[in-house]
Amino acid sequence: MAIELNKAHNECTVDLDISSLTANNEIVVNLSWNPRPKGIFKFLKRPLDLDLGCFYKLTNGKQMLIDALQFSHGRGGQRDEYSRQGCYTEPPFIWHTGDDRGRTIHPGENLVINPIGVPMIEKMMIYGFIYGSATRWNESDAAVSIIIPGEETVRIMLDSSDDDHNFCAIAELDFSTPGKLHIRRLATYHDGHAGCDAVYNWNFHYTPGTKD
Repeated sequence: MAIELNKAHNECTVDLDISSLTANNEIVVNLSWNPRPKGIFKFLKRPLDLDLGCFYKLTNGKQMLIDALQFSHGRGGQRDEYSRQGCYTEPPFIWHTGDDRGRTIHPGENLVINPIGVPMIEKMMIYGFIYGSATRWNESDAAVSIIIPGEETVRIMLDSSDDDHNFCAIAELDFSTPGKLHIRRLATYHDGHAGCDAVYNWNFHYTPGTKD
């Protein structure tokens, strides 16, 4: 079973008993999609490439973002060393497992969160974007699953059928209440990172980037 966050039920709170979790019981945010889109975009010559990312804020006030554009061109690293890919064993205790270019049968990208570091995380905003294609979200079968050990998976479909923007603010994860994780569906669509930032006020400055 899974908790579906949709337009009728757009938020939930799950228990987060940190004392029972270890670094081996990671919290996973997964973005999955169909590499061969449907509808008018099904004749694309190359697989559909979606990217998962997040803005995060720690309890000490530090803010940053993680996604494949940030750690491309050799700026990433292993999960136990801090880089633009994040870090699992030290702050921010969030690590992106790597870029999936949509070439596999079951594509997906993952952010893993170390339960040991949860008390140091104030909030995360999960986002996704379509890289290098004009595909609409509802043609991609895209969905985000938030997998918490011992709890029901929380699932959000990215199924907007009338929006051409390639960037989606998917969900907010609020860790500020001890022992609880409040998840709120956002599902708002924007013109890139800067367009999203202008709405949610993360206050970063952006320059154009590529993954190649």
